[in-house]
Amino acid sequence: MLFSGEHTLSGQLLLVAEIGNTNTSFAIFKGEECIDLRKVPSIILSTSERITTELAPILMKYPALLDAALCSVVPSAGSLLNTCLRQELNGKVLEVTSSLQLPFTLNYEYPDTF
Repeated sequence: MLFSGEHTLSGQLLLVAEIGNTNTSFAIFKGEECIDLRKVPSIILSTSERITTELAPILMKYPALLDAALCSVVPSAGSLLNTCLRQELNGKVLEVTSSLQLPFTLNYEYPDTF
């Protein structure tokens, strides 16, 4: 997974999950290119079992996938997905929140909803 100062590897895969109130997007990046995108209703992320069911086809299609980043405006779904990703992946899971220290200032009116 890329952190401050690290450079992308062209073959490195990254799962990016964005949980919104209505829909959740699962995007697979290879380097800086989005190579796959799947959207599902966020309501299905209500249990670990349902999350695992949604992740299974992604993990089967991309067995080299190790790392993930996620952000969520639905705390319960974000917490469950974070736990499932840590169980399913062998790499790092980064949760993007308003308290994440970034190398730039993010001026957002309501940072807790970011």
